Amino acid sequence: MKHLLLMIAAILCCFTLLLLLCGAGSPAPSCVGTWRIDTALTPGVEQLYLMFGSALRTCGAEMHIRPDGTMDYYIGLTGGKGTYTVEGDTLVAELVSYIESAPLPLRLAIDNSSTDVRLIYRFRDEVFDVEIYWVKYK
Repeated sequence: MKHLLLMIAAILCCFTLLLLLCGAGSPAPSCVGTWRIDTALTPGVEQLYLMFGSALRTCGAEMHIRPDGTMDYYIGLTGGKGTYTVEGDTLVAELVSYIESAPLPLRLAIDNSSTDVRLIYRFRDEVFDVEIYWVKYK
């Protein structure tokens, strides 16, 4: 009986350690990589050019998500760098903008419904309401 209790205690300790190492807030391997805007899936791509101007055509858009919990991104001249966590099916980033050095919170939905993982950013303000789809290319 004593051995059984010790075995159960050891299993519970291992399970707790596993949850701590792989639980919520840890980077999702499917998110790690370099991402670009998926212009085929992003509805109203022409709105992006209105939102971000000629810098989007000149500079492009890219997002780098690293396994150490850091990331950066830019869309034209807009962007920032900082850290992220994964909470369920959402990537939550705490970034600092490149231009203004101001907080730049970012939430991206993680869409695993197809063979390619997509990250979806919903941008809303008084003028625009658009979902920007990102696809991993590296």
